[in-house]
Amino acid sequence: MTTSEREARRAERTRATTSSFQPASSGWLRACQLFPGFAALPTPVLISLERYADLVDPAAGPLHATDREAIAAAVVELVAGRPVVGAPVIALGSTRGAALAGFTTRLIDGPSDLDHADLDRLRRTGFSADEVRAAAETAIAFHVVAALAHAAAPRDVPAGVASRGNLAALMEDARGGDPVRAA
Repeated sequence: MTTSEREARRAERTRATTSSFQPASSGWLRACQLFPGFAALPTPVLISLERYADLVDPAAGPLHATDREAIAAAVVELVAGRPVVGAPVIALGSTRGAALAGFTTRLIDGPSDLDHADLDRLRRTGFSADEVRAAAETAIAFHVVAALAHAAAPRDVPAGVASRGNLAALMEDARGGDPVRAA
């Protein structure tokens, strides 16, 4: 084995045991902002979540930071079963945020119910095909991260209910006045 091969293997092993989600890193801080309970995840779980690090970074990919926050808000509420204090919220009046939250809710809650109309609704809101693809990928990945963060969150601190109202109410205009989530 040559020196360069040995160095390449060492670098690969180092990458496999370090994480973009190391405490105090920008990725870890951003994930803590998006997912209540993320700070309680142990290092081995953080390393397994490494593949999702670029999705958390607002500078990476076709989605803006506010788009990612809307997706995270929908996912965190779905995982927790209610709005959660400290979780991101969808900006009131944000058509993009409401459309993304509606799409995310349908994708996570009932993926078999998703159809072309849901994708067309995003496109009519102004999303490109790349943004729609990124939104689906981000929603699915955020669901995994949010579920793990929710499971790791301390249970002795009661989770509060956000005062900004129900996610479905914030997203009503995403479908022309109809609630996004079927009851």
